[in-house]
Amino acid sequence: MSRVDGAGDSDAGRVAAGTDAGRIAAGTDAGRTAAGTDAGRIAMDAEQVAAVASFYRRSSLVVNAVADDLAARDFGRWARSDLVDPSAEPDPVLSGLASAYAEMSATLSRRLREQSRAAAALADRLRLSAETVSAGDADAAAGVAGETR
Repeated sequence: MSRVDGAGDSDAGRVAAGTDAGRIAAGTDAGRTAAGTDAGRIAMDAEQVAAVASFYRRSSLVVNAVADDLAARDFGRWARSDLVDPSAEPDPVLSGLASAYAEMSATLSRRLREQSRAAAALADRLRLSAETVSAGDADAAAGVAGETR
């Protein structure tokens, strides 16, 4: 688990995981979280964050595959009378249903792609956060030990 100092000396810059407001007052009993983290410090399980990032990356791929599959299908085809009998007069009710199904499918596919992109972006940010905190923790540990990295 990585543990690094919070940014700055202001109370506003001190965050403790597990508090409702996300802000704590330094030097008070409220400045300790349930996990015992001191005010001005954050604790992060970088491996757990990396696992969550991996989950969102996989979710993004699955949701995108569903969007691709959905976009490739001709939803409402059953309602298109011209495909059933090309010589028949188009049925306005069935044609309307076919159009509505095709529009719903396109909208759903578009929204799934948006969700896929959002999940991928979240995964990237989580991964970068875990890497940054871990690197900072390693640098701090090396500094405390008198080593240079």
